[in-house]
Amino acid sequence: GNIFEIDHGFVGGKSFGLTIAALGFLSASIGGVIHLNLLRKRGLIQPCSREESTLRSEEIQSDNEIPMQESIDKLTVQIALIAVVGKGISNNLKALSTIFDALAEAKVPVLLTNRCMAENNAIVGVHEKDFEEGIRAIYAAFAG
Repeated sequence: GNIFEIDHGFVGGKSFGLTIAALGFLSASIGGVIHLNLLRKRGLIQPCSREESTLRSEEIQSDNEIPMQESIDKLTVQIALIAVVGKGISNNLKALSTIFDALAEAKVPVLLTNRCMAENNAIVGVHEKDFEEGIRAIYAAFAG
């Protein structure tokens, strides 16, 4: 819409663009519901029962994990962050390589990484159960 206003002088182009987008969303939603109902009537899709589609906690939780609760997000609880701090470390490829090599040798999977803008730290996320092993591996790699 902004392009129509600026380049082509179409007053109200932003509102027009938003209206067209909303109409597209509504037509796709309504058309999708109609299409799904037609497929169901023709027997091409079958609704599943609630028991079939529900996962039990035993299927996604192992013995060494924190027990599932509705109020706790499993991903949030079970990722531990390891920060390696040193002057210019986030731009030092040799230091970053040392961190990842140490974790790989210790068989500690890296779930996420973050090179901070401060340039003085690098952060890796590991499974909570691998946290201490990850710390030991990185420390041993740098302390040698």
